Amino acid sequence: MNGSLFARAASLAWPVRLAIFLAAVGLVVLASSLSGQEEALTALPPYLVNLGHGPLYGLLALGLLLLLGPAGPLRTGGRFGAVLLVFLAGLLDEWHQLGLPSRGSDLKDLVTDLLGAVCALLLAAWAARFPVAPARLLPFAAALVILLLWAVVATEAPPVPLPLPAP
Repeated sequence: MNGSLFARAASLAWPVRLAIFLAAVGLVVLASSLSGQEEALTALPPYLVNLGHGPLYGLLALGLLLLLGPAGPLRTGGRFGAVLLVFLAGLLDEWHQLGLPSRGSDLKDLVTDLLGAVCALLLAAWAARFPVAPARLLPFAAALVILLLWAVVATEAPPVPLPLPAP
């Protein structure tokens, strides 16, 4: 590869990359299991809590790509597979939340999960093509702005329940 940031990360030993992926899965499971009434969460503005969905599922997508190796984000199949698995994980998460007190299932959350994954995958593809350079951080900043704007929109819009059966 070309000394890119992603190539460096994906060149880590297989057990390290697997540990990163499993840590991302663990964070998704932990966040999914919160009741929504924790003091730390209720003290934050709702759009900041919603903002957590995107990066969390973005980490999950990146963890999947790391398992594929340095060329993972450059392969169309790798990107498509990561988005599909993140979609399925998000759908499972929304279904699981139907059974938790003070939580619900919402299409906006699923869209936020997918938006986070797509932004992370685009950033990974970008990071896999170019050598590391601080001046090339504009796409990263743009993705963060997009996620922040979506979090505000998703918080202010009315709920859109997903038609899922109760767990």
